[in-house]
Amino acid sequence: MVDPVIALGLVLLLGWVLLDAGLGKLRAPALTAAHIDDYRLLPEAAGAWLARPLAVLEISLAVLLLVPFSRVSALVLAAILLAGYGLAITVNLLRGRRDIDCGCAGPGQSQRLSVALPVRNLLLVAAALVAALSPGLPSHWSGWLFALFCGTVAALLYASVSGLLANQQQLERLR
Repeated sequence: MVDPVIALGLVLLLGWVLLDAGLGKLRAPALTAAHIDDYRLLPEAAGAWLARPLAVLEISLAVLLLVPFSRVSALVLAAILLAGYGLAITVNLLRGRRDIDCGCAGPGQSQRLSVALPVRNLLLVAAALVAALSPGLPSHWSGWLFALFCGTVAALLYASVSGLLANQQQLERLR
């Protein structure tokens, strides 16, 4: 069992990650389609018909994470989706294809494939599965407030690490 405060903090983190990713895909569906096609795991031009549904799925999961009766199912589906993304990155890394944009930094930003990305996704999958083990929600307002604080700090840390990874790659290219 996991403390409900920790679980809610993880749920908020995952909700933010999924909402941010989904909105990024909706803002730039053509770019998202190109990213999907760059992975070369699906038939050619599959990205065109997957870009919007993937965005809707991510946004829907973010919303469903906040609904108590659908939270566990949404966490499991989020874990599967994030594991799938990690697997796609890993396959391309094993193929030696580090030069493609992962598509995870959002429109207007580029982040090349690296070993750090599947590790990050593995940590997010673990967070989703750990949160799914929680028996319920915090019983006191202070638990809710602390969970909100923890989720916010975790989301900021996630965004900072993602930015550092993207900037590191840009610095290496300049050298």
